[in-house]
Amino acid sequence: MSGRDGWSVNQTWSPEIAEMFYTRLKRARNKSMHLLWQISNIKDSRPEVALELIEHYFAQDNTTLAAAILRIQGDARAAVGDALGAADSYEAAIAQEEADPGVISGAETPLALLIARERMEEKYDRALNLLEQRKNRLVFPQERFEWNAALALLLDAFGSPESAQENAEYALQIAELKEGPSSRHPTLGIVGPQDAEIVTRVAELAGRPARRDVREVPPPRRFFGRK
Repeated sequence: MSGRDGWSVNQTWSPEIAEMFYTRLKRARNKSMHLLWQISNIKDSRPEVALELIEHYFAQDNTTLAAAILRIQGDARAAVGDALGAADSYEAAIAQEEADPGVISGAETPLALLIARERMEEKYDRALNLLEQRKNRLVFPQERFEWNAALALLLDAFGSPESAQENAEYALQIAELKEGPSSRHPTLGIVGPQDAEIVTRVAELAGRPARRDVREVPPPRRFFGRK
């Protein structure tokens, strides 16, 4: 949580909430962390608001949490249909993480999935390299789902339907998990409603309907990794 009253973890947004948030933010000591909390919590329900908050973050010439913020910017841009902008943000997050390994973005897997989902054929080799880099560093179901979904889509594009079906089935099994590895926060990092479209596409590759009842998941997430 961001504080005793949770003022920077709003999952809805309105002019009144925005006014309250920015007023409290001006008085906050750790503005970067409060912005990260709020951006993480609003990106799935209101990605356009997340993008506005990200602009505010970088307008402060603050790069403390840049890798994580850029990763979320990629998620938000993808959500509003800006696939090329999302790819740029993910690449920037990876570059920032390489320059400052202190903040882990985990942007490799969503970038690979974006490339596969949007059929960016000129970037297929890049996607495969990203999956290879990340395969032994996925921890949460969300990451493992994205990894297997991306590989399934790529294998299908390469004309390997049987292998694509196998990885698609793995992805669906992971999407059906109701708990992650954290006993204190069991819903942390599970596949949520924002992934409904890709779950459907993966189910088609697997040759079966997507059975998972996609439900709301408490947002704040950190991104680590292991398959």
